[in-house]
Amino acid sequence: MFDQYMEPVFLERVALILRDGLRSPQERKQLATHAVDYLTKINYTNSPHWNLFVSNSGTHNNNHIANQYDSGHHGKEQCVIIKKIIEHDYVEAVHIIEAKEIDQSQYFRKMECLINLQLLSKDYHNVDELCHYFKNNIAIDELIDEEKAALRRIQIVICASYYLQKRFFDCCSHFFKVLSSDPALLNEIITPSIQYPLVTTKETITMITLSCIISIPLDNYTTFLYLHDVRRFYHFSPLLPTCLELLIHTKFRDFFHILENTLNEVCRNELFLNESWDFAQFTMRSKIYFFYIRISTKLEISYIARILRIPEKQTGKEIEQLISSAGLNVSINNNVITLKHKRLLEDAIEDLKTNEVKMQQILDRQAEVNVQLKDVAQHSIMNNEEYLDKYSRLEQEKNDNNDEFMDPTDQYDSNGDYSMMNIESDDNNMNG
Repeated sequence: MFDQYMEPVFLERVALILRDGLRSPQERKQLATHAVDYLTKINYTNSPHWNLFVSNSGTHNNNHIANQYDSGHHGKEQCVIIKKIIEHDYVEAVHIIEAKEIDQSQYFRKMECLINLQLLSKDYHNVDELCHYFKNNIAIDELIDEEKAALRRIQIVICASYYLQKRFFDCCSHFFKVLSSDPALLNEIITPSIQYPLVTTKETITMITLSCIISIPLDNYTTFLYLHDVRRFYHFSPLLPTCLELLIHTKFRDFFHILENTLNEVCRNELFLNESWDFAQFTMRSKIYFFYIRISTKLEISYIARILRIPEKQTGKEIEQLISSAGLNVSINNNVITLKHKRLLEDAIEDLKTNEVKMQQILDRQAEVNVQLKDVAQHSIMNNEEYLDKYSRLEQEKNDNNDEFMDPTDQYDSNGDYSMMNIESDDNNMNG
């Protein structure tokens, strides 16, 4: 059921071929006509590629088509989803499928459809999140055959996502990790169990081949070449051991001949290979440039260009980019690459001087702050002293004023008895 949603993806493949002028004029016309016939048949031409299809097919623009999707043998909900995919409204299609209630036995087929749409919309973040879930050990043997196949195709889409993000090492490492635990993955790649797999057999094989060549270090090619799981893959990708052997024996010119011809023809014509192909080529050339720079103290750019049969201007520009991005300890003067002289002692002294200046600046700023704090403190102390003097004067004046009036309670002693002084005073008064 869910694989039917991938039927209109062929429209994207046709659009790529027409847009980039790939294949022969006759093939382009046939493909464009096929796309027009498909959209006309379902009575829905609201595709962003419609005008491209019509102009290359030689047919007239069918403006009279009402764009009311003809459900035919599809259910109403399926028609809505397919229409959204044709329109490139992948987000809405995902929302509809997510809300769709299914039996648990269809779980992985539903997840496959969701991850396919997220790849088409280049929503790599959500693909990565799903990848973390599918990296866990899933008891694949307990699933029914259709679910097993869907889970394997999900793993292929995850590899494709890594490749499209230019994460070549993640692409090949994920593939061989899954292959080691589930050898039947290769069977699903070579003979897909559904009519419309999102990633084709040719695309998958080429992605893995290129990812291995690009991401494995030159020094590790020999070890990688004889790994058990890798050797199992050679039957389906004889180009991989061929390229590895050429690179191991530094036959770089022969390798680039394959890269620029055989692999270029495949990658330019495939939907999920075309986008990252230029970057993949540049990365591989940079890898070989670095090999020559690493083993040389002085090297002419013209020599590298001649050996690899790459235009000298392109070689020079790409080597400059490599040096800048990788921070290599070399310089280019008059088209000659030379190793920079490492002035260890001089550089250390310069660093110390720089640090001394920075430290002095910090100390000076701290001294200024200390002076400001001292001024603030002194000002506060002075204000406090003035306040205390004023307060003392006010208290003294208050006490002086109080002494002028006798407190009636002063006639009693501490026990509350009338004091003897007062008694004597009264007697005297009486005697008087």
